Amino acid sequence: MRSLFLILFGLTFIGCENNPYPLDGNLRSEARAPQKDPADALSMTLSGQYDFYEGTLTDFRIKAEAPVPFMPIVSIDNLPAGATFDPETFIFSWRPGAFDGNLPTDPTIKSRYYPITVWLSSTNPDTERRTKEVILVVNDVPLNLDINGDTEETGYEGSEFVYEFDIVNPDYPNGPFAVSLDGFPGAAKVEKVGSDNKQFRIVFSPDFHHVLLNENENCGLDYVNCLKYKGTIHVYNPANHKKSKDVTFKVFDKRRSPKLVLPAPMKQGLDITFQVSAYDMNGEVAPDIEHLGND
Repeated sequence: MRSLFLILFGLTFIGCENNPYPLDGNLRSEARAPQKDPADALSMTLSGQYDFYEGTLTDFRIKAEAPVPFMPIVSIDNLPAGATFDPETFIFSWRPGAFDGNLPTDPTIKSRYYPITVWLSSTNPDTERRTKEVILVVNDVPLNLDINGDTEETGYEGSEFVYEFDIVNPDYPNGPFAVSLDGFPGAAKVEKVGSDNKQFRIVFSPDFHHVLLNENENCGLDYVNCLKYKGTIHVYNPANHKKSKDVTFKVFDKRRSPKLVLPAPMKQGLDITFQVSAYDMNGEVAPDIEHLGND
């Protein structure tokens, strides 16, 4: 028993001498030595995708850091045409062109993708380079679709109206374009001019029954009866973008002389009965027939 006690006492004494945290007053603690960053501890912060729109300037900044006293170095591979990168400020800037977000040969494409590779290193020659793949998405912004032509066309009953117009669309300079009419007379037809996919015309030949007697819609000619047709031209490009244009057709009255229908030649000395008819060629007024011959 005495031997066991001596052994325990000895272990306690030895343990106190080798305690890595001996008492110093009430508490003694040893501060951990500061951890040193490895020479190649680089960091780079940027998104994996950025959105752009045709014709709009957009930029973003790459946040890059390197261990003191070294400086970060950033470079980019596969810069799109027109894009710039400032190696001092790490700012990427780009104003995509009118065709960077679409393809005139494929109107179903509404956006296009441009991959770039961003590289990060530092002024420390022993630093291992870091890299990140980024996708630049350019969205299509439709350019103006215009219809060039006058806002009105005038003519008389019995004559041919020819209203010409052309279509301008930088996204699809050669079309093809679909054209429809709304509000024009049923006899008005739209036609292509030659083989050109951009030039069209509306052809309309009003008969003598369009304008009624004493009908005047203030067409600009005093004492001339007229009728206005207010129609709309609708144009669609291959991407189904739509443009409309309002056009007024002014049809002026053309009064025609009544038509008199006489009987066949008669033989003298025979009792005969005949009929004389007259027609208003404008189809509006029943003509008056008066006999002015001898009794």
